[in-house]
Amino acid sequence: MARRYCCTMGAVHTSGLIVSQIWMTATAPEAQEFANSLFVSFSNLGVKIGSP
Repeated sequence: MARRYCCTMGAVHTSGLIVSQIWMTATAPEAQEFANSLFVSFSNLGVKIGSP
């Protein structure tokens, strides 16, 4: 049961990251590299803050 829950949450979280990255780069078409670097930086920050 716990394994299924973890796999489902992992899939949901990963799909959310992909959608967020697409939205971010679509919002700034003239600066896609900068938008992508912001996305990666804040994703890493979120992992750092969320990990014990």
